[in-house]
Amino acid sequence: MNNSQTIFLGLSLAFFSTATFATDYSLGIGFGLPYSGLGLNISVNEHNSSKFLSTGCIAHQNNSDNSSSACGIGLGWQHTINGSHHTAGLYTGIVSGKTVTTVGDLEAIYGLGITYSYYFQKQFKGLNLGTALTASKPDNDLNFGLNLQLGYQL
Repeated sequence: MNNSQTIFLGLSLAFFSTATFATDYSLGIGFGLPYSGLGLNISVNEHNSSKFLSTGCIAHQNNSDNSSSACGIGLGWQHTINGSHHTAGLYTGIVSGKTVTTVGDLEAIYGLGITYSYYFQKQFKGLNLGTALTASKPDNDLNFGLNLQLGYQL
């Protein structure tokens, strides 16, 4: 485990330690930032906000010599807009992948995101659809991206 992963794990534990009296936990599956690509999340839902920890793979590459995936973790927060099915939030974690060798190995790129989600059934439950604007700095150049999201929260 490298230093950035250790720091991220420490922040995750501190983030979720505030949720000891949470009223609701949920598990989700899908793709997009709340799921760190194609993956899973666990969320703690309180009143009009939700905190989540996610793990998944955001990129995969296959060629004749090698198969590689960019997988990682993420941490986020969502808040309902006027107590409705709409949420806005913040995210930090894996946002993309890049090729790092001539044989096609992928490396996870970590960054920040601003998210929007719509929950069709009720806030933080059921089918959800959304988008996110991301920013990362993989090679000292600031990169922006747009991610789509489709998932289901149990």
